[in-house]
Amino acid sequence: MFPERFTPDATGNGPAELALAISSGDYPGVGGHNDCYVGLEPSPCVPSDIAPVLQFGSAFKSPEVYPSMIAMPMAQINHVSCFQTFAAHQMVCPYYLPRSPGNPQGLVFEETVGLRWDDLIPSVVWRGTDFSYLHRLYPRLRQPDFEMDVGSKLQKIPYNYNIKLAATRAIREEYDHMIPRWKSVIWTAEAEREAEEKQKELPEDSDEVVVPWANMKFASAMHIGVKTPTSEIPYYQEFEEHGIPASGEGMSLETLARYKYHIDTGGGGGTTWSGTLE
Repeated sequence: MFPERFTPDATGNGPAELALAISSGDYPGVGGHNDCYVGLEPSPCVPSDIAPVLQFGSAFKSPEVYPSMIAMPMAQINHVSCFQTFAAHQMVCPYYLPRSPGNPQGLVFEETVGLRWDDLIPSVVWRGTDFSYLHRLYPRLRQPDFEMDVGSKLQKIPYNYNIKLAATRAIREEYDHMIPRWKSVIWTAEAEREAEEKQKELPEDSDEVVVPWANMKFASAMHIGVKTPTSEIPYYQEFEEHGIPASGEGMSLETLARYKYHIDTGGGGGTTWSGTLE
């Protein structure tokens, strides 16, 4: 019931209306203080006495940046609804209980996949969507352009040179200009080149398979307004053909759980707490 102290009387008189500032998104919808937000100017970036803002989504890590911003859970079923379920019934949502035949949406644990630490693949794994990275705060960071960053440089090398190695070195030159997720792809390309060289050094009768230490790739991206597997998008195929592993197969939580190391690479905003638990 709406609090009586905010309800006008029969004549229409009474206290001022209640107004709340609410924001939602992958990152706070603020502007005009970019140098402050990235740490080039001292905090706070806005006056500390302005009205509270309920931010449903990613908020600034330090409360000193925007003192009146209050981080709120995402407006999705496994966030707000789960908060309400626990507050009202002291029960944990099925989404955060172990996965089982009766709870296929639960979390994956060691018992789920039946593997121990020494059985896991010794690689750093990540799968996700190719997405811009805080472009209002870091406008100079970008995704690569194949022709500008790789193709034009390959025209200058001998025809018998290792194309994959040349392409990997070419895109490494643009590393500082790339958004974080493409930086991960560059590390993966270098890891694959290293693994290929080590594999060649093994005896021909060896059964050992050298696994690249990095396996960080895009599983999907927006293409013509639709979220599409990167394996079906020409942009990523061109990088893939030249040894830059931008495209990766999608992975379920059970598949991801078979890797020793996981990394969270920034995209449009911060990672949800449910995503961190997963």
